[in-house]
Amino acid sequence: ISRKRNKINVIHCQHSAKKKTFFLKKIFVSYVAYFFLSTGFLFAFSMAILIPEYRLTMSQFSTAFQGVGVIVLAFYIDPMLSRSIDNNMSSEAWIDNIYSILLGKLIAYLFATIIFIFSYFYFL
Repeated sequence: ISRKRNKINVIHCQHSAKKKTFFLKKIFVSYVAYFFLSTGFLFAFSMAILIPEYRLTMSQFSTAFQGVGVIVLAFYIDPMLSRSIDNNMSSEAWIDNIYSILLGKLIAYLFATIIFIFSYFYFL
């Protein structure tokens, strides 16, 4: 029995994140998408608790909140990343896009965490 070994192309990257490598537009779009994705359920069910007369309607809004994030992610962020990786594999421009998206994601999660911790202590 012979083993067939697949050759894997390993990318050696010595690129580090710097202030000039971040794109504000991509950070903002990533922030919006991941903020809606991460807070969809929490915001909808928090509204359902605050407005008990319309709790069924408010809880069904979680799909609408997350849908905004999914649409932005599917139609802007994912194609932009795929295009930059395919076109610029030899350069490091695609890494700048990834850094920008990760920074937007981090800011969205931090902002959502701060909002929900504040709202927990405020409404408690």
